[in-house]
Amino acid sequence: MRDVVIPYQWDALNDRIDEADPSHAIENFRIAAGVSKANFTVWFFRTVTVAKWLEAVAWSLCQKPDSELEKTADEVIELVADAQCEDGYLNTLLHGQSSSATLDESRRVPRALLCRAHD
Repeated sequence: MRDVVIPYQWDALNDRIDEADPSHAIENFRIAAGVSKANFTVWFFRTVTVAKWLEAVAWSLCQKPDSELEKTADEVIELVADAQCEDGYLNTLLHGQSSSATLDESRRVPRALLCRAHD
């Protein structure tokens, strides 16, 4: 897992797998955090994919420390934190392209409940 799955998934999250459709997962977080000015690609469920990757990394690091992997995970965690609202709410789709009024409206969207149900 550590030597194959985690690096492969990291490449997939960063759109570096030629045979796979781009996920735009990390780029969408960069947009939401204000780091990138690219256009958001509407695969909003990819937020969960990044969280699942972080969970796999955390499990792997518990089994065997790896300073490079930990550094990468810390950078992703910082990116996620930068993409969040002050109260912790996160919706990369809306944070990446919308006003605060739209963000307030997004909190009523059932999708947020759906994602929470998968935790």
